[in-house]
Amino acid sequence: MNSEYSREVEKLSAAFDDAVSNSEAFTQQEKSSFNNEISNRVLPLLNSPKPKILVYGIYNGGKSTLVNSICGREVASVADRPETHRITAYDAGKYVLVDSPGIDAPEEDERVADEQIKACHIILFVVSSKGGFESETNYRKMLDLMNKGIPFIIVLNDRGVPTNEEAQHRRELQDIRSKIIKNLTKYSGRNDIERKYEVIVVNALRAWRGVSENKAGFISNSRITDLTSRIDQLLESKEVLKMYLAPLSALEEEINRAEELLTARKVTEDFARRRSALQQRVTELHSSMENAIRYTASKYTEEIYHSFLGEGGRNIADINAEIASEVDGKYKVSVSPVLTYIRKSFADINVTADESGNVVLATPEVSMKPRAVSGDDSGNLPAYSDKSSPADYDTGSITKAAAAGAATGAAIGSIVPVIGTAIGTAGGALIAGVGEFLRQMFSRDDSEKEFERRLREVEAYNRQIEQKFEEDKRRRQDARTAANAQVNSAVKQLRSAYSDLIDKTFSKVIQLIDSAAAKNSASNAAIDGTMNILLALNANIHNLRQKIA
Repeated sequence: MNSEYSREVEKLSAAFDDAVSNSEAFTQQEKSSFNNEISNRVLPLLNSPKPKILVYGIYNGGKSTLVNSICGREVASVADRPETHRITAYDAGKYVLVDSPGIDAPEEDERVADEQIKACHIILFVVSSKGGFESETNYRKMLDLMNKGIPFIIVLNDRGVPTNEEAQHRRELQDIRSKIIKNLTKYSGRNDIERKYEVIVVNALRAWRGVSENKAGFISNSRITDLTSRIDQLLESKEVLKMYLAPLSALEEEINRAEELLTARKVTEDFARRRSALQQRVTELHSSMENAIRYTASKYTEEIYHSFLGEGGRNIADINAEIASEVDGKYKVSVSPVLTYIRKSFADINVTADESGNVVLATPEVSMKPRAVSGDDSGNLPAYSDKSSPADYDTGSITKAAAAGAATGAAIGSIVPVIGTAIGTAGGALIAGVGEFLRQMFSRDDSEKEFERRLREVEAYNRQIEQKFEEDKRRRQDARTAANAQVNSAVKQLRSAYSDLIDKTFSKVIQLIDSAAAKNSASNAAIDGTMNILLALNANIHNLRQKIA
């Protein structure tokens, strides 16, 4: 290999290794990773005693048969099923042929082949005349090779036809060659495909028969020598310089990977916008929780009212516990989009929210869930657990309201007899009718005095009924007032608790984000310095690539 270009690539590789090793922007593990990639992927391509040629293409395209034909002996297993599951290298004299799993091989095998592309100098891209040339996957892979700058020869493996159809078959092969160039032009969008890339037709099976049976006619008719001659031309002419595109591409990939890491670590210009957007979401969370608390507590007003009257099935404490549990569920739902935004928007400074709802940077943790502790001077937030109720927030708040409501209910007295409730306003009319009836009756049979006495009894009973009705009315009004007061107290306490929770929790999150951003800003100088070196290396690689191409 050309020593001048080899030294150029080695110098660029050494400069990259120095830039990474001396930079404070990379972890030790990352530095080791880059060093290993240079040692295992780039330098071996420069120091290889023989060029490496990868035989690549879809399954059953004839790759292994082609390898055997070029090597002149059976080195690769051939069968009508996938035989190549790993990378195998075979010495072909002037160069080394590398057999690979097919493009459509199992994912793990194909990944192995893709990695090997970066370690070879030339690619023999094998397609079959039996339909493989129509596969879009083939052209996508060729386009990938073109983008990587790795030289390749398209080998159309002629699967053969009966001798009496040979002339027609030659025309068909020519049509297929034209289609391959046309399709590659279509997928690449380039107009220089026909000038820069060629399709060489080879009958691999016929070539192998000629080699294995020592029949020169079969070898000649297979056109295998067209392919081997083209490979020799590449190795012996200026085109051999394209071999350096492989190590250059491998080096360029590592430089780009380093740039991506540094870019992710640097606080971007829109950090202030993202931080402001997070604060806006926190404000919306406040509003969402206030509405949720008011709506949830209000749903239980009627049940609390009947509980004060002694008509409900549950006591106030149980109802409060259910309100608290429902509000807790709504908080978890409402806070989830905020956590998702943090995960998506602040990953570049290593701030994220884990599955438990903790917002973290490395080891620090900020809990996003209420902690079952009472409010105190240390900044802990009042909250509840499954075994507590909103009454546990403050013994002078919801619990006192419940006690006051119960006392009010007791003071109202027992329930008015059914007749008192049923008669209502109509009771007066009913009693008036009774009075008239008694007046008529006593005017006939008894003295006026007896009538007056009976009438006074009826009027007294009437007043008693009306008094009980009024008492029941006042009792229900007092119960309604107490229920509304209970709901308002619950809303007030829950709103205060969750407002404190959101404020204190997300103020810590904002502090965490600001701290991470400040830490990243402090290292921006180191990042910028390293980035400048990497940009200069990429420019040098571009210039060298231009010389080679």
